Amino acid sequence: MTTKPSTKLYIEWLSQPSRAIVTFCLIENIPHELVEVRIKKLENRTPEYKKMFPTAKLPGMSETLENGEQFNLFESHAIMRYLADRYNKSNLYPRGNIQLKAKVDSYLDWHHTNTRKCAPYLFDQYFAPVLGIKPQFDVNTLFKEVESVFRFIERVWLDQGKNKYIGNNQQLTIADLSCYSEIIQMKFDDYDFKNKTPILYEWMQRIEALPEIQKTHQVLFKLAPQISKNKQKAKL
Repeated sequence: MTTKPSTKLYIEWLSQPSRAIVTFCLIENIPHELVEVRIKKLENRTPEYKKMFPTAKLPGMSETLENGEQFNLFESHAIMRYLADRYNKSNLYPRGNIQLKAKVDSYLDWHHTNTRKCAPYLFDQYFAPVLGIKPQFDVNTLFKEVESVFRFIERVWLDQGKNKYIGNNQQLTIADLSCYSEIIQMKFDDYDFKNKTPILYEWMQRIEALPEIQKTHQVLFKLAPQISKNKQKAKL
């Protein structure tokens, strides 16, 4: 008889960090149960959800411990690091190499105020008008900041192409999963990675070849052409 996994992941496929943690669990073979939370229906705003995850954001993790207690955790990077420790996994979070681990942690801290700029840019550009929400940022300014982030990733984290992965030339880590899940959504904007940021494009091709990435991003890949099509219509 198969034991039901005690770890529940509360996710939305259009959520970048949600895709990152599911990819992590698939690669590391960590048993889990997915609970899809539809942001459009405000399911993340219910009293029940906010009781578990006070930020009302996704993803979230809920785990039944051996003593029967419930352990809830939010923030995707914290969730991935916790699960790496919980299941003694070092493939994607190199706990045995403190220098490489520090590099990964350094990127994850940097990610929040840099790579995450893709999200507000795309939201204000495409989703805010549809939802009748006033854009919070000047999209032209934000676009320049996003491009600056991409150049920094190429120059520093990928060391002008010397690094195969974010911050190192040794192994795929959760830094790569988090970064890819964020910047791939620029496909909505038809961003020309191949010609504008060739080093970043080569890295993206490497990450995109992973079957787990293909699985967790299939909703996004199907939606991107439609968003692009609507964008072209809006210009007419």
